[in-house]
Amino acid sequence: MRKTVINALLLTLAAAFVACSSIDCPLNSRVMMTCRMGDGKLSSDTLTVSTTRMDDTDSVLVNRVCDIDSIMLPMSYVHECDSFYFDFKDKATKAHVIDTVRVTKTNVPHFESVDCNPMLFHEITKVSHTTHRIASIETNNSHVTYNTQIANLIIRLKEDNE
Repeated sequence: MRKTVINALLLTLAAAFVACSSIDCPLNSRVMMTCRMGDGKLSSDTLTVSTTRMDDTDSVLVNRVCDIDSIMLPMSYVHECDSFYFDFKDKATKAHVIDTVRVTKTNVPHFESVDCNPMLFHEITKVSHTTHRIASIETNNSHVTYNTQIANLIIRLKEDNE
């Protein structure tokens, strides 16, 4: 009798281990574009980044950060071109300078598993910007995924005397 109970218990445990499934959905599934300030320099200005939403209202994405070397920005799933408004506020003079960065992209469907949420990756095709405070923008990695360790854009700012 005791041997039967032990065998039944072992059989139940074996069935439990076989029945388990693992869902391979990524824990960090937000698709974000990483923008790094070029040359490893930290911005000495206060930076606010905003965008226009689907209902034509503004949305602040990054609010008054300073001494940063990179930021992560979400990308839209419906627009072919995302516009970001970089508002630089000089710490000394308190003057505001606003640059517009437009990122043209192609949305690429990405499939992980039927158990995971649907998601889109993005392929950056073109970047344009105004040049009030931003000197240049270089595309470092055009494939935007949920891997935020690699910078997608490298933004070089003008020096204070330019």
